[in-house]
Amino acid sequence: FGRVYLARDRFIGNRLVEIRHVTSIVAKGDVHRYFHDAFRVGSTGSPFLTTALGAGGLDEGTPYLVSTPAPGITLRAHLDTHGKMDPDAALALADGLLAGLEAAHARGVYHRQLTPSDVILLNVPGAQGHVKLTDFGAFRLFDCGEATSSASASLRVAGDSHLSPERLHSAATDARADLYGVASILFEALTGELAYVLVSEDTTGIRSRLALRWARPSPQS
Repeated sequence: FGRVYLARDRFIGNRLVEIRHVTSIVAKGDVHRYFHDAFRVGSTGSPFLTTALGAGGLDEGTPYLVSTPAPGITLRAHLDTHGKMDPDAALALADGLLAGLEAAHARGVYHRQLTPSDVILLNVPGAQGHVKLTDFGAFRLFDCGEATSSASASLRVAGDSHLSPERLHSAATDARADLYGVASILFEALTGELAYVLVSEDTTGIRSRLALRWARPSPQS
């Protein structure tokens, strides 16, 4: 839904910050709610969540969010490059994901579409949990069924395969959708495969159903 830039804040100690520039066309009210969620999550003080520092709009009106940087790579990039994780690393990943979600849920904020692209594996030595969750509230900025090109549609299908069924159908979601996302992410982290794939009739990102990639176990007699 936008671009992320690394910059320096010349007014406060020349500190490094991330600037998320929202380039997609969205309603002003949705942007305000996105900012609201980001600031509520950032106020938790959790080491597993990014902290929002400021927000505003460019001269032409497109909004941006300033937050603390998360030096590292996305879990998506890590899995694409290195494949599945060993069990100990996956367990540490699970601890970080659940701790971050617990802090956010305590403030009444749900991610709703957690995917490996929203998980940052930190490369800072000694970083607690080595994980940060990003883009809380980003679901407000686009419908997970829309896409503008076949290339973006294929990327969206890969990400949407981690979403809960109720989120895919735009139904009301709560903390359970985030727990579904954690389980789906851990399945891919441990096996190197998606548990489910999104089945679509064309390349426009239209949702139809989730197809199980693995044989269902036979009922015990």
